[in-house]
Amino acid sequence: MSALKRPYWKIRQYVRLRNVSEHNILLHLPTGEQRLDRGRALLIPQYALDDPEIRSYLDKQWVTVEK
Repeated sequence: MSALKRPYWKIRQYVRLRNVSEHNILLHLPTGEQRLDRGRALLIPQYALDDPEIRSYLDKQWVTVEK
């Protein structure tokens, strides 16, 4: 019987996106919709920061990025 390898995340490839606004945000990502409530954080891959919707929330200072 072969040993199964467990999947793992390469944590350096992910960042935490935190909603610092007074609004709940519904993100329309390529992988599907994701709700980000005010004061909450979401772990996302770094390449998702290139998404125009996320970039617009960053520009409005509704969300912050934590490494």
